[in-house]
Amino acid sequence: MTDQLPARENIPLVLDADLAALLSDKIQFLFQSTFNFKTQVGDYKISSPYSSDGDIYACVTMVQKDIEGTLIMSFTKEVALNLASEVYRRNISEVDDTVRDAVGEISNIIYASVKKVLNEKKGHSFQLSIPKVFLKNDLKNQASFIGRTLVIPINLSLGAFEVFITIEKNTNGII
Repeated sequence: MTDQLPARENIPLVLDADLAALLSDKIQFLFQSTFNFKTQVGDYKISSPYSSDGDIYACVTMVQKDIEGTLIMSFTKEVALNLASEVYRRNISEVDDTVRDAVGEISNIIYASVKKVLNEKKGHSFQLSIPKVFLKNDLKNQASFIGRTLVIPINLSLGAFEVFITIEKNTNGII
Protein backbone atom coordinates (compact mmCIF):
# COMPACT_ATOMS: atom_id res chain seq x y z
CA MET A 1 0.00 0.00 0.00
CA THR A 2 1.41 3.40 -0.94
CA ASP A 3 1.14 6.59 1.04
CA GLN A 4 -0.80 8.94 -1.19
CA LEU A 5 -2.18 12.38 -0.47
CA PRO A 6 -5.96 12.60 -0.69
CA ALA A 7 -7.35 14.33 -3.76
CA ARG A 8 -6.38 18.01 -3.58
CA GLU A 9 -9.92 19.25 -3.20
CA ASN A 10 -10.51 16.98 -0.17
CA ILE A 11 -7.62 18.09 2.03
CA PRO A 12 -8.87 19.97 5.09
CA LEU A 13 -7.23 23.16 6.26
CA VAL A 14 -6.39 22.55 9.89
CA LEU A 15 -6.02 25.51 12.24
CA ASP A 16 -3.05 24.33 14.26
CA ALA A 17 0.57 24.98 15.25
CA ASP A 18 1.84 23.99 11.78
CA LEU A 19 -0.35 26.57 10.03
CA ALA A 20 0.59 29.18 12.66
CA ALA A 21 4.29 28.45 12.08
CA LEU A 22 3.86 28.70 8.29
CA LEU A 23 2.12 32.09 8.60
CA SER A 24 4.69 33.32 11.11
CA ASP A 25 7.62 32.33 8.90
CA LYS A 26 6.14 33.97 5.79
CA ILE A 27 5.31 37.18 7.66
CA GLN A 28 8.76 37.42 9.22
CA PHE A 29 10.43 36.77 5.86
CA LEU A 30 8.29 39.39 4.08
CA PHE A 31 8.95 42.17 6.58
CA GLN A 32 12.66 41.35 6.87
CA SER A 33 13.41 40.89 3.16
CA THR A 34 11.13 43.57 1.73
CA PHE A 35 11.17 46.30 4.37
CA ASN A 36 14.15 45.33 6.54
CA PHE A 37 11.88 45.26 9.63
CA LYS A 38 12.62 42.93 12.50
CA THR A 39 9.48 41.05 13.39
CA GLN A 40 8.48 39.32 16.59
CA VAL A 41 5.65 36.85 16.41
CA GLY A 42 3.59 36.21 19.52
CA ASP A 43 1.99 32.95 20.55
CA TYR A 44 -0.92 31.93 18.38
CA LYS A 45 -4.37 31.19 19.74
CA ILE A 46 -7.53 29.68 18.36
CA SER A 47 -10.78 31.44 19.13
CA SER A 48 -14.40 31.07 18.11
CA PRO A 49 -15.84 33.60 17.38
CA TYR A 50 -13.10 36.22 17.29
CA SER A 51 -13.40 39.99 17.69
CA SER A 52 -10.57 42.23 16.55
CA ASP A 53 -9.82 45.78 17.65
CA GLY A 54 -8.28 46.85 14.36
CA ASP A 55 -9.20 49.96 12.39
CA ILE A 56 -8.11 48.73 8.94
CA TYR A 57 -8.53 45.19 7.61
CA ALA A 58 -7.12 43.49 4.55
CA CYS A 59 -9.18 40.38 3.74
CA VAL A 60 -8.19 37.68 1.25
CA THR A 61 -10.66 34.90 0.50
CA MET A 62 -9.17 31.40 0.66
CA VAL A 63 -11.18 29.00 -1.48
CA GLN A 64 -10.81 25.46 -2.65
CA LYS A 65 -13.56 22.92 -3.30
CA ASP A 66 -14.44 22.00 0.29
CA ILE A 67 -13.04 24.97 2.19
CA GLU A 68 -14.02 28.60 2.47
CA GLY A 69 -11.94 30.81 4.69
CA THR A 70 -10.43 34.24 4.97
CA LEU A 71 -6.89 35.42 5.67
CA ILE A 72 -7.17 38.74 7.46
CA MET A 73 -4.62 41.31 8.54
CA SER A 74 -5.88 43.75 11.16
CA PHE A 75 -4.07 47.05 11.75
CA THR A 76 -4.70 49.95 14.06
CA LYS A 77 -4.84 53.31 12.28
CA GLU A 78 -1.47 54.26 13.82
CA VAL A 79 0.32 51.12 12.63
CA ALA A 80 -1.20 51.36 9.13
CA LEU A 81 -0.10 55.00 8.81
CA ASN A 82 3.41 54.18 10.10
CA LEU A 83 3.72 51.22 7.76
CA ALA A 84 2.51 53.16 4.70
CA SER A 85 4.88 56.05 5.58
CA GLU A 86 7.79 53.60 5.71
CA VAL A 87 6.77 51.81 2.51
CA TYR A 88 6.36 55.04 0.51
CA ARG A 89 9.19 56.90 2.31
CA ARG A 90 7.10 59.97 3.05
CA ASN A 91 4.92 61.09 5.93
CA ILE A 92 1.34 59.90 5.58
CA SER A 93 -0.98 61.29 8.21
CA GLU A 94 -4.46 60.17 7.17
CA VAL A 95 -5.98 56.94 5.96
CA ASP A 96 -6.40 57.34 2.22
CA ASP A 97 -6.02 55.22 -0.91
CA THR A 98 -2.23 55.11 -0.41
CA VAL A 99 -2.66 53.46 2.99
CA ARG A 100 -5.30 51.10 1.63
CA ASP A 101 -2.98 50.16 -1.25
CA ALA A 102 -0.05 49.49 1.12
CA VAL A 103 -2.14 47.32 3.44
CA GLY A 104 -3.68 45.46 0.47
CA GLU A 105 -0.32 44.82 -1.18
CA ILE A 106 1.25 43.48 2.01
CA SER A 107 -1.66 41.07 2.50
CA ASN A 108 -1.43 40.06 -1.15
CA ILE A 109 2.26 39.17 -0.82
CA ILE A 110 1.65 37.18 2.37
CA TYR A 111 -1.30 35.28 0.92
CA ALA A 112 0.56 34.45 -2.30
CA SER A 113 3.47 33.05 -0.35
CA VAL A 114 1.28 31.06 2.08
CA LYS A 115 -0.91 29.79 -0.77
CA LYS A 116 2.15 28.58 -2.67
CA VAL A 117 3.37 26.49 0.27
CA LEU A 118 -0.10 25.15 1.06
CA ASN A 119 -0.65 24.15 -2.57
CA GLU A 120 2.82 22.80 -3.41
CA LYS A 121 3.87 21.20 -0.14
CA LYS A 122 0.62 20.46 1.67
CA GLY A 123 -1.46 19.28 -1.29
CA HIS A 124 -4.10 22.03 -1.28
CA SER A 125 -5.53 23.78 -4.33
CA PHE A 126 -6.29 27.29 -3.09
CA GLN A 127 -7.15 29.77 -5.81
CA LEU A 128 -5.80 33.25 -6.38
CA SER A 129 -7.72 36.00 -4.66
CA ILE A 130 -7.50 39.78 -4.62
CA PRO A 131 -7.38 41.41 -1.18
CA LYS A 132 -10.14 43.74 -0.14
CA VAL A 133 -9.32 46.50 2.31
CA PHE A 134 -11.97 47.71 4.74
CA LEU A 135 -12.15 50.30 7.45
CA LYS A 136 -13.71 49.16 10.72
CA ASN A 137 -16.92 51.13 10.02
CA ASP A 138 -17.24 49.30 6.68
CA LEU A 139 -17.52 45.92 8.41
CA LYS A 140 -20.75 44.48 9.72
CA ASN A 141 -20.95 42.91 13.18
CA GLN A 142 -18.28 45.28 14.55
CA ALA A 143 -15.39 43.21 13.21
CA SER A 144 -16.50 39.99 14.86
CA PHE A 145 -15.52 36.95 12.80
CA ILE A 146 -17.60 33.79 12.99
CA GLY A 147 -16.09 30.33 12.88
CA ARG A 148 -12.88 28.99 14.34
CA THR A 149 -10.12 31.54 13.98
CA LEU A 150 -6.36 31.13 14.19
CA VAL A 151 -4.93 34.41 15.53
CA ILE A 152 -1.25 35.43 15.37
CA PRO A 153 -0.06 38.68 16.97
CA ILE A 154 2.81 40.41 15.14
CA ASN A 155 5.10 43.07 16.59
CA LEU A 156 7.15 45.45 14.47
CA SER A 157 9.11 48.47 15.62
CA LEU A 158 6.19 50.46 14.11
CA GLY A 159 3.63 48.77 16.36
CA ALA A 160 1.61 45.58 16.64
CA PHE A 161 -1.01 44.06 14.36
CA GLU A 162 -2.77 40.72 13.93
CA VAL A 163 -2.97 38.16 11.20
CA PHE A 164 -5.68 35.57 11.36
CA ILE A 165 -7.44 32.91 9.36
CA THR A 166 -11.12 32.22 9.83
CA ILE A 167 -12.68 29.09 8.39
CA GLU A 168 -16.31 29.56 7.41
CA LYS A 169 -16.85 26.19 5.72
CA ASN A 170 -14.91 22.95 5.82
CA THR A 171 -17.01 20.02 4.62
CA ASN A 172 -14.37 17.55 5.82
CA GLY A 173 -15.26 18.37 9.42
CA ILE A 174 -11.69 19.12 10.51
CA ILE A 175 -10.76 22.66 11.41
